Amino acid sequence: MSKVERFKKGDSVAHSLSKDNRLFFVLSGPTAVGKTEVSQDFFGTGCVEFINGDMGQLYKPLSIGTAKPDWKSIPIAHHLFDIIERPVDYTALDYRERVKTCMEEVWERGNIPVVVGGSLFYLRMLFFVPGDYDSSCLASKRGSQPEIDFDRESAWEILQSKDPQRAEQLESANDTYRLKRALELLEAGVLPSSRTLKYEPLAHYRILFLTREREDLYARINRRVVEMIGAGWIEEVKGLSADWRAFLSRKKLIGYSEIITYLEELEKEGCDKTLSSPCFETLVSCIQQRTRRYAKRQMTFWRMLKRELKKELVCSIKKGNEECSIEELDLTLSPLPLYIKQTISDQCRVHTMNTGGRWQ
Repeated sequence: MSKVERFKKGDSVAHSLSKDNRLFFVLSGPTAVGKTEVSQDFFGTGCVEFINGDMGQLYKPLSIGTAKPDWKSIPIAHHLFDIIERPVDYTALDYRERVKTCMEEVWERGNIPVVVGGSLFYLRMLFFVPGDYDSSCLASKRGSQPEIDFDRESAWEILQSKDPQRAEQLESANDTYRLKRALELLEAGVLPSSRTLKYEPLAHYRILFLTREREDLYARINRRVVEMIGAGWIEEVKGLSADWRAFLSRKKLIGYSEIITYLEELEKEGCDKTLSSPCFETLVSCIQQRTRRYAKRQMTFWRMLKRELKKELVCSIKKGNEECSIEELDLTLSPLPLYIKQTISDQCRVHTMNTGGRWQ
C-alpha cells in the first residue's frame, strides 16, 4: 500500500495529539481558483476534517452566490457551514475562537483540520492576533457591550481625518465592525493603523495557496457568475427576507447587493421577467467585474500575509522549529501534479509518526 493510500485510509492516526505536535492545513486562493475541487482531490477520504474558511458560507441562507459546496453529501466531515441563521456581523476574532474550538475537537478525534476558503482577512487571525487580544475576555466583552447605533458616514469622516491610513484599509464606511473598533481605539488614544499584531498561530501549520494565470482565473470567474445565475442565484435572493436584503446591501456582499438593486428596479418598472430584462446583461457584467476586482485584492492581501508569515518562519527556523510551511501552486501551469499530493501526504505521515501513529 502506498503512502498516499495509507494516508487516505487514515491508518493508526494518533487518537489524541499533544499540544506541541498539533497540525492544521490551510488551502486557500482567490475566488473561483478551484479550492473546493482541489480539497477533494488532495485529501480524498483521508484522516482529515474540513473547516470553512469563506465568510459568506457561514450564513445559512446564502448558498448559490457564495459557491457553498454541498457539504452534507460529502463523506468527509465539514464544519462551520450554515452556522449563522440571522443577518448579523461575524468578526475575525469571533471566527478565530470558533475555529480554535473546532480544531480542538478534530484533534481529539485523531484527525487533522483542513481550513478551506479565501477570506484571507479572517484566515489571518489563525496566525496573528491584536497585541491587546485576550481570548478569555472576548465573550464577556461581547456580552457587556450593547449594539451601538451611530452615523457611519460621520464616523468615517472622523477616521479619515485622524487616521487616513486605517480609513484606506477599510475601503468604505460600510465596514461597521472595524469602523467601530477604530473609533474605540482613537478614543483610547491609539492610532488604529499603528496597532501591532502578534504571531500566535493556533498550531503548527501547512499552507497551500492556489493561483492561476490572470486570463485563466478571470475566464473562470466570468463563467462561474453565469453558471451561478443559471443555477438560481436571482431566485435565492428573491426568497430572502427584508432583514437579510438590508444586511446584504449594507455589507455590499458581491453579487447579492447588485441583484437586490436589480430586483428593486424591476419591481419599480413592473417587470417580472428577471432574465430577459434589458438590464440583465449589465447585472451579469457588473458582478463579473466586481468579482475580478475582489480576486485581485485577494492576491494583494495574500502577498502581504505571506511576507508576514515568512518573516515569522525565519525566526522560528533559527530557533530550531521547522514544523510550519508555505507552498504556492499555479493550477494553470501545474494542474494538480502528483508530487504535490505526495508532498502533502508525506507531511501528514511524518506528523502522524512523530505523534505516536503507526504505519503498517
